[in-house]
Amino acid sequence: MHVLTTDLDRTFIFSERTIGIPLEETRCIEQLDGKPISYISNKTAQLMEEVTARNIDIIPVTTRSLAQYARIELFQQKVPHYAVACNGGFVLRNGEVDEEWAKIVAKNVSTCLSFADFRTRFAACWEMEMFRKINGVDELFYVLLIDEAKKDIDALNALHEQFQQVDWTTYLHGKKFYALPKTLSKEAAVTYVLDKIQPTVHYAAGDSFMDLGMMQLTDMHFSPQHGEIYEKLGDASPVRVLDARGAAFTEQMLEELIANVQ
Repeated sequence: MHVLTTDLDRTFIFSERTIGIPLEETRCIEQLDGKPISYISNKTAQLMEEVTARNIDIIPVTTRSLAQYARIELFQQKVPHYAVACNGGFVLRNGEVDEEWAKIVAKNVSTCLSFADFRTRFAACWEMEMFRKINGVDELFYVLLIDEAKKDIDALNALHEQFQQVDWTTYLHGKKFYALPKTLSKEAAVTYVLDKIQPTVHYAAGDSFMDLGMMQLTDMHFSPQHGEIYEKLGDASPVRVLDARGAAFTEQMLEELIANVQ
């Protein structure tokens, strides 16, 4: 069995702004309040059919909440055997929460400051002008949305150091500043899934540093030129960067997977 563990936003699915092709060449796969917000290319949809025909499993791996993941029609119409949501907080097996993994996560995060106590201990964050909104994600971690005009890198670095003291870590990705328990990671959940299914070949794809650990579980990885990894590390990237952006990256990656099983 071949499997692809792949990040979603800006790796496998895209907004109108980031997909890089005319909308008439795309398929809408997510709506919010009746408005289309995410797309794949028509070619990606065709390639996914061929990937399935060749018994390659696609395992979505996302930092999205369960509710946000459930909005993606692409994976509701044909439910993957496995999926990972909430940055590893949940493993879904045939669309249902894997209770065994849920117990493991609960045990692991219990070694860190709790979700509720984090809010109390760092209540000052909710008053900082730099953050226009702070969202809790499924009682596991927080996403702090930054007002770019008031962004303060020194303050963000100071928060990172403070959070480290209670075994939480941070990721700055665009306008989002993630704060989450150190034990919560995509690679931990992916390792659990791989142990269950024992694939003969594992591919991984992602665009951000939050994907890096998952990608380094294999030496067959794909990252786009438009991603944070290439943007910050360039040719020093520890993972393979394809010379493609937007939907063209996803298409090239799927074509390579198909070629590898011929």
